[in-house]
Amino acid sequence: MRTVLLTSGSQGARPSARAVATARLGQAKASTSALDAPPPASGEVFRTALPDTFDGIRFEIGRMRKYVQAVKGDPWMAAFARQVCQNYSRLASTLEGADRDPRVLFCEALDLWCRDHYAYVNDPPNIEVIQTPKRMVKQTMVPSAVVKSIMAPFFEEFSAASPNYHVEGYEPPPQYFGDCDEAVCCFLGLCVAMPSSGQPSMNGEGEEPVGCYFRFGGNDGTLHHVWARVKVGDRDIDADHTEPGYKIGDYSKFEAYESAEVPL
Repeated sequence: MRTVLLTSGSQGARPSARAVATARLGQAKASTSALDAPPPASGEVFRTALPDTFDGIRFEIGRMRKYVQAVKGDPWMAAFARQVCQNYSRLASTLEGADRDPRVLFCEALDLWCRDHYAYVNDPPNIEVIQTPKRMVKQTMVPSAVVKSIMAPFFEEFSAASPNYHVEGYEPPPQYFGDCDEAVCCFLGLCVAMPSSGQPSMNGEGEEPVGCYFRFGGNDGTLHHVWARVKVGDRDIDADHTEPGYKIGDYSKFEAYESAEVPL
């Protein structure tokens, strides 16, 4: 058995080492409880013991779906995503012109924000941590003084180990943390958060809605990595934030791939 931590809060790729069973994801239906139970409220942490079988994987996929779907209609997340996209759109229009599909620009804006703020961290052994998108965005807003206070014991050890380490000059960057599950949930959550009327939108009036997908890849009979794919019209836009050198559209090459749609 392993434990899955389902977390939310007001704070805050390497592919995961855990191998996923080879059953096709298109045939893997998450249980009703996994799909329909609400995400943790702010500050809550749910702990659930899961079997190390594909039933456990179904539960995890169901929770990831639910976390992304639950962002739709969240006014705080909508305002945040809109601000990120508007700032980027103003910059892009001065550099490249304004004739591009605004939804593609929005994908680029949210992708760049995630790349600037995401840090890959492995889950603890035998524990699968799944965070809500809102928790991860709010992690980036934790004051640096709070981060320094929490990290003080580590900074002291670093200073003792190296005379060249000067903690006084270090400013913790605004970041959220997690493995590939967190990377895909945060990005797709921000995409879903874009409001559908009255403001620039990922799903504007008269436009084909943007489709959101989990993309899975693996080798040697397993699927062991997940990243995001957003469908805009006839374009498939991949976003994998787990490799520092990647840019939008890049993803690792695998022997096998599967997709799981996030119904909106």
